[in-house]
Amino acid sequence: MKQDVSYKGEFVSDDFWHVNTRKIVLMLKQKKIGYKDIVICKSNSHIGVYIHWLACVEIGFIPIFVSSEFSIDSIKLLNNNIGAKVVLESVGTDHYVYLISDTCSKSPFLNNIKENSIIHLTSATTGNPKLVVRTKEQIDSEITRYSKYLNIDENDSILPIVPIYTSFGFISGMLLSMKVNAKLILPDIILPRNIIQLSNLNKATVMLGVSYFYRKMLAISSKYTLNNELRYVISSGGPMEEGLQKDFKDRFGIKLLQQYGSTETGSLCIGCSEDSYRSVGKPIPGVKFKIINDKDDKPWVYVSSPTTIGAYMTKDGIVELDKTLYKIGDLGRIKENGEVELLGRSDDILVVDGKKVDKKMVASVIKKINCIDKVNIFLTKNNDTTELTCEYCSDKKVTKETFVNHCKMVLANYQIPKKFLKVNEMKNVGRSSWKTE
Repeated sequence: MKQDVSYKGEFVSDDFWHVNTRKIVLMLKQKKIGYKDIVICKSNSHIGVYIHWLACVEIGFIPIFVSSEFSIDSIKLLNNNIGAKVVLESVGTDHYVYLISDTCSKSPFLNNIKENSIIHLTSATTGNPKLVVRTKEQIDSEITRYSKYLNIDENDSILPIVPIYTSFGFISGMLLSMKVNAKLILPDIILPRNIIQLSNLNKATVMLGVSYFYRKMLAISSKYTLNNELRYVISSGGPMEEGLQKDFKDRFGIKLLQQYGSTETGSLCIGCSEDSYRSVGKPIPGVKFKIINDKDDKPWVYVSSPTTIGAYMTKDGIVELDKTLYKIGDLGRIKENGEVELLGRSDDILVVDGKKVDKKMVASVIKKINCIDKVNIFLTKNNDTTELTCEYCSDKKVTKETFVNHCKMVLANYQIPKKFLKVNEMKNVGRSSWKTE
C-alpha cells in the first residue's frame, strides 16, 4: 500500500493490511455480501475503521459507520429503514460478521445510491439519528477544497484523536490523508500525555480533536510540549469552550482552530478568533453563508455548498437536501470581517465530552418508567467535566439504580444521565445546548 500509516508508534506493513482485509472480505462473501450491499460497520479502534474501509473499497459495499457503543436494539431500529443484512464488527484486529435477520430485505430505493457512496449518522450516533448519504464526488469535492485551503499535501502527517467513524475524523482525517498521500497516525491510547508523545514521535503536522480533550491536555505536566512541526491543531464536533483558545495558545504556543460543518454538508469554515470563542472563522472558498431571521426574529444559519451537500436516507427513500440554501440548525451572525459567529442551537442536541446526545430521545426512554410523568434532560458542570442531568416529575422517588438499569437496555453509557433529580415542577426547560451552564 502506498500510504504511510503509523499505529502504536510503528509503521503498518502491507502484509498486515492484506491479511486483515482478506479476512473480512471472505467473511462477508460467505454471507453473500457484494457490490452495493449495505453493511453496518462498528469498531472499537481507529485501525479497525481503516480496515473496514479497505474491505469496502475491494468489495464495493456501502458502509454505515456507527460507534462501537451502538447497541443491538439501536442497530435493529436503524435497520428498519434500510434492510442491511449484516453487521461488521472489529475488536482490535479480531473481526466478526453478524447476521441481523434472515428475513430482512434490502429497500428497493437503495439501488439508486451511487457506487462508492458513504453513509454516516448525524448527532454522532445518538439513539435517534438521521442517515446521511454522500457520494464519492461530494466527498472528493470537500477534501479537495479543504486540502487546498489549508495547503495539506504528501509532506503532512495527520493525527486524528477523534473517532474516525464520525464524518469529521473519517473525512478530514482518514480520507484526506489517503487522497493527498499524507502520513496517517492512528492512536491506540487516547489520553493527553500519550497523544502529545505520539505527536512528537511522528512529527505530526495536523491534529484533529474536540474541545473537551484539548482542555484535558492543559492539565498535564508542563514538561510535555508539542512538536514544532505541528501546523494545525483543529477542534470540531461541538462548540469551543470560552477561554480555551487563549489558554491553549499560552500553554503550547500554537493556535487552536475551530472547524465548523455538519454531517450533511462537510467542512464549511475554519478559524481562530482572539476576541470571540463563538467565531468559527471565514468560509472555505466555495462556501457561502446567509442569515435568515424567522418569525420570532431568530437568526438561523443557512449555507450554500452545492458540490458537497448530501441527502437523507429515510424509510420512504432518498431525500435530497437544498444544496443552495441549506438550514444547518444553528443560530448565528456574519461579522463585518466575514467571520461566522455562532450564537447557539435551538434543536435538541446536547454535546457531552465531544459526543452528541439527543435529549428528546433520552427523555422518551426515561418516560417509559411507569411512574414518571415529565422529564427534562440538560447539561451541568461538575468541576472540569460536563454531565447529563435528568429532572423528573413523579408521584414517588425513583432510585438511581432503577434509572440506570432501565436506560442501559437501549442507551449507550454516555447517553445515560449522571444525576436524576425529582422536582415538583420543571424549571430547566429551554436551556441552551450550545453553552453549558
